[in-house]
Amino acid sequence: MKNNCFGTLFLFELKKILKSKVAVITFFILLIVGFINVESAMGDNADIYAQNELGKIEGRTIDDTLIKEMVDNSEDGSESPHTYRNLNLWVARIWGTVIPEDLTVYKLSQARDSMIEQYMYDEKLSEGELQYWKEKNDVDFPGVWHDDMDAKGYINATSNLYLFAILFLLPMGVAVVFAMEYQHKTDPLIRASKFGDKRTYYAKMLAGITYAVVSMLFVIGIALAYMAIRYGTDCLGISTLLVDPFLLIDMTAKELLIRMVVIMIASCVMLSTMTMFLSQTFKNAFAVLGAMFGFWFLCALLNVVVKFRPLSQFISSLPYMVVATDIGKEYRLVNIFGRYFTIFDYAPVMYILLGILFLTLGRIVYGRQER
Repeated sequence: MKNNCFGTLFLFELKKILKSKVAVITFFILLIVGFINVESAMGDNADIYAQNELGKIEGRTIDDTLIKEMVDNSEDGSESPHTYRNLNLWVARIWGTVIPEDLTVYKLSQARDSMIEQYMYDEKLSEGELQYWKEKNDVDFPGVWHDDMDAKGYINATSNLYLFAILFLLPMGVAVVFAMEYQHKTDPLIRASKFGDKRTYYAKMLAGITYAVVSMLFVIGIALAYMAIRYGTDCLGISTLLVDPFLLIDMTAKELLIRMVVIMIASCVMLSTMTMFLSQTFKNAFAVLGAMFGFWFLCALLNVVVKFRPLSQFISSLPYMVVATDIGKEYRLVNIFGRYFTIFDYAPVMYILLGILFLTLGRIVYGRQER
C-alpha cells in the first residue's frame, strides 16, 4: 500500500513539473539553442569543397614530411578552406601560433612533454601521481592524422549544451518542486495531509531527479542524433589525441564522449538535489536561478585564484568546470588505499555522494518546516 501511495505521489510531483510553463518553454528554447550550437560547432567542415581540401592529407602519418608540407603551404590569410588548416591549428595548440620553418616531430613532441610537465608542476602532483602517469602514458604521439574538426564539434556541442542545461533547464524546471508550493501558500496543507511526511519529500526529490536526468539526456540525445544523421559518426573513431594533444589516456573520441555523458548523468543527480535544496531555502524559483548562476561564477573565479590543492582540485571537479574539451588536462588523481583514480573515475562517484548529502540536508530542512 505504501509503495502504491509513493508511486502516486511521485507521478503527481512529476506532472506538476511538466505542467510548469516556464519549464516547458525553457526546454523548447534549449532544443533550438542545441541546433544552433551544433551548426556552429560543426559548420566549418560542412561543405563538400572543405571536405575535399581537408581530406587530401587524411590518414597520413604525422611525420617530418607532413609537417614540412604544412609549414611550406601555410595559409595566405584567405577565408577559403585550406588543406593543412586543421593540422596547423592542432600543431599550434602545442607549439604556439608562430610555427618555425624547421619544426620536426621530435621538437613538437618535446614541446608537448614540456607543457605536460609544466601542467603537472602547477598542479603539484605527488611522486606517486607522476609515476602513475609515467606508467599509464601509452598514447602513440603524434600518430596518424585524421581531421579532428567534426570530432571536436561533437564534444564541444555536447559540453556547451550541457552547460546551458544545468544553468537554465534544471533551475527553471526542478526549482518549482518546492518553490511553487511556498508561493501558492499550499505547503501547510500538503504537510497536514495523510502522506505529508517523508514520503512526500522523497517523492518530490525523485521526481526532480527524474526530470533533470531524462530532460538533459533527451536534449543532448536529440543533438547527438542530429549530428550523427547530418555528419556521420566515423569521425568519433579518431584518437582523442587529435582532439586534445595533452591527453595521456589512450581512447577514441567516442569513448571520451561516453565518459563525458556518464559524468553529465551523475552531475544531474547532484545538481537536481542541490537545486531542490535551494528551492526549500529561498522559496522562489528565480532566486534559485540566480543562486545557480552565482555559484557558477564563483566556481569560475575560485578555479583561477585558489592555489590550495585539495580545494582547487575539488572546484575543478565540479560539474560547471569539468565537462569541457580540456578535461584530459586534469592530471590530479584521487588516492584511495594506494590505488589512483582519474577524474573520469572519481567525478561521477563524488557527484552521487554530494547528491546524497543535499538529499539529507533537504530532508532536515523539510522536517523542521513540517514541525
